[in-house]
Amino acid sequence: MEEAENRLKKEPIDDVLIWIKETIEKYPSSYPLILSLAQIFDGQRQMKEIVDKEKYDDYLVSCYRRVLESDSEEYKSVAAESLYQFYMNKHQYDEAAQWLTYFSKENPERKRKQATIYSKTNRQEEAYKMYEELLYTGYQSLNLTFSDIYLLALEEKDFDKAHMLADKIQLLARLFEFGEYHEIATKLELAILERNEIESVRIMERMITNAESIFGFIKSPLYAHMEFKEIEDDSYLMMLKEDLLNGFRDEKTFEYLKDNQQWRELVAVK
Repeated sequence: MEEAENRLKKEPIDDVLIWIKETIEKYPSSYPLILSLAQIFDGQRQMKEIVDKEKYDDYLVSCYRRVLESDSEEYKSVAAESLYQFYMNKHQYDEAAQWLTYFSKENPERKRKQATIYSKTNRQEEAYKMYEELLYTGYQSLNLTFSDIYLLALEEKDFDKAHMLADKIQLLARLFEFGEYHEIATKLELAILERNEIESVRIMERMITNAESIFGFIKSPLYAHMEFKEIEDDSYLMMLKEDLLNGFRDEKTFEYLKDNQQWRELVAVK
């Protein structure tokens, strides 16, 4: 690879290509070598002022396709990425799309690339929907990760870090427009562990008041092209609020609030 880069700096590009072809034929089953040399050459021919750059297309495509014969999923996905980008640059979107099959269906990059193809082929509604699904699942993944780190900080009684992470979780929910309930709920556990009466009651009141925002993302313009099941009546919301109140009435958890009048009024403890 170093030799290829040095040669490309000093020698005519056609001479370097001859050397690359000879090198690859010496090691015909070394897929990382084939992939690396093709990418180095491809990058240089794009940057250099070369007349008729397209004359190298067929050989480069043949190299990338050759790597697809590898048993390595890593090399195959990189080669598929190169082929996808090659045909996208040429506005050959049907050709670009066929290489997406080399990406796992669980890989968000596959969906993002498909959405890009939709956006370039006048299928804007489908593109929006796919991009929005990526935002939605992206929030879920980030939120779970932040929450796991937050719980780890609580286990270690690192309350400074826990506060920082709770703030991040709040900002994340706000950024992705998931509703105020999701913004505030995480901080209750921290307030309980710190036996913070004022903060505990404040968070509980906001959770009850903003219980309907637990589905705030349904009405967010960020997810306008996604379909969600609408909550058609108030029974679910009433049940949710009652479940919250039942949890807030737990005298063992909230023993430190037993003399707090605001808490007693909120949960209707006599």
